[in-house]
Amino acid sequence: AELADLDDIRRKQALMRQEFGRTGGIIFNWNEAEETLMEAFLSRGDRRLGPVIQSAWEKGAKFDAWKEWHRPTAWLEAFAEHGLDPTWYAHRPRPADEIFPWDHINAGVEKRWLLLDWYAAEKGETKVDCREHCYHCGILTAFKGLRANTPPAAWECPPIRNPRWQKLAEEGQVIGLTEVVKENMLKSSVPDK
Repeated sequence: AELADLDDIRRKQALMRQEFGRTGGIIFNWNEAEETLMEAFLSRGDRRLGPVIQSAWEKGAKFDAWKEWHRPTAWLEAFAEHGLDPTWYAHRPRPADEIFPWDHINAGVEKRWLLLDWYAAEKGETKVDCREHCYHCGILTAFKGLRANTPPAAWECPPIRNPRWQKLAEEGQVIGLTEVVKENMLKSSVPDK
């Protein structure tokens, strides 16, 4: 999916700060919208970004993950110097059949499955934990050779540690951010003894 425009990101961040600030017990960290733009074009970029990264580095962009060192001007100048537009990388919708910069990396999960999961998420569909139901994502096939030569215990998923979340998983309910927020809200609303 394309990155939302920077004003929309700022609006959503302000809303989250406002809402999370009311509940207590929740720490909300975020990046400035301009930093998010940089992360988007770097993660969605292709080989043409190599010279851009070199130029930005030469212009002083060295520790951009630290807010006080972030140099957005250096990045914009570097893009212009090489005739590229950062918004093209960050904000354009991409068709599913496009070759993505990371397609040559095989982490075991098939692209076909990732796309199906993405389409399901777009429709608001959720899935239970795959420890309860295999979705045939490709990971087991990809590591079949390793599994044959490794003790079975090495391939077991870690247990769910929170008893409340364990119950939700056993009931086939999805465990996500909503449950984490509810849990923290409950903790913050109960006075200490």
